[in-house]
Amino acid sequence: MSGAGAFGKLCRGKRLAAEMTLRHFCRENGFDAAYISRLERGVVEPPHTKKTLDRLALALGLKEGSDEWTEFHELASLCAGRLPDEFVGDERVLGLLPVFFRAIGKADVDEARLNRLIERLRKEVP
Repeated sequence: MSGAGAFGKLCRGKRLAAEMTLRHFCRENGFDAAYISRLERGVVEPPHTKKTLDRLALALGLKEGSDEWTEFHELASLCAGRLPDEFVGDERVLGLLPVFFRAIGKADVDEARLNRLIERLRKEVP
């Protein structure tokens, strides 16, 4: 699945969990149905502006400041091929990224090992 597809799948899942049709969701929240449809299908990249992302997150029922809110914004950046804003100026993180990418790029890193690494990071990082 493409990056934009992963973000779109998340958005569609949240909308459906709220039991809203595409048209109803768009009408209630002032979005263009054609755009949201393309977004959910991964045809277009996630929104680039924080204002639009915040508006979409709120419409999908995400609580501002929650882990889910942060993950939503981070996924949007990553799926659009951008580093999340909070990491762009962090030299420590930028210095570690090449090592991280080399580690996960090795052929012997399967999904189970990657998931264990993610869980360890979640426990160690506040």
